[in-house]
Amino acid sequence: MIGTLITVFLLIGAAHLIQKGNAWIRWVLLVLILIVLPLHISATLMLFKHNLPYRWYFVLQDVIQLIALILLFVPYKQVTELPNELIEPEFDSEPEVE
Repeated sequence: MIGTLITVFLLIGAAHLIQKGNAWIRWVLLVLILIVLPLHISATLMLFKHNLPYRWYFVLQDVIQLIALILLFVPYKQVTELPNELIEPEFDSEPEVE
């Protein structure tokens, strides 16, 4: 329980640092995940060997962690203003009335 709370507070702190623009925290998280992931995969394989019911939880957790890690390194662009085409669309011609 205490370990989970410490992890949650560390992840909240890491998210805050990333939001503030500190790029080094992404590399720290990458190293930590690369250290822990092989151990977690071997534990997951052991769960599959013994056919325990919560084994898919571990697979889902690994997939979500890898997606989150990839998203940390994907560049993003903040949109501050909408293009004029989205605000006032222009039509090429008037509609035909019969």
